[in-house]
Amino acid sequence: STLKNEVKSQQGSLLAQTDWAVVRKSEKTTAIPSNIATWRDAIRTKATAMESAIDGAANTAAVAALFLSWDSDGNKSGILYDWPVLG
Repeated sequence: STLKNEVKSQQGSLLAQTDWAVVRKSEKTTAIPSNIATWRDAIRTKATAMESAIDGAANTAAVAALFLSWDSDGNKSGILYDWPVLG
């Protein structure tokens, strides 16, 4: 549950960066820029995937394998904390 709470916390921090666009839409009915809307959806989708992966980890080794890492060839593995970037 600690890892899932960290995922939720990071998700909240990331979404907070663009909350201004949501507030502006609510107050002024100004559309949320499509790149922001897409990114916010991607953050939520990624958080759900991370939480599902945590729930599906059978043991400590499986949890350890979830953390983002790179091998000597630069290949990325793991799902945790590999957040989409706002483009």
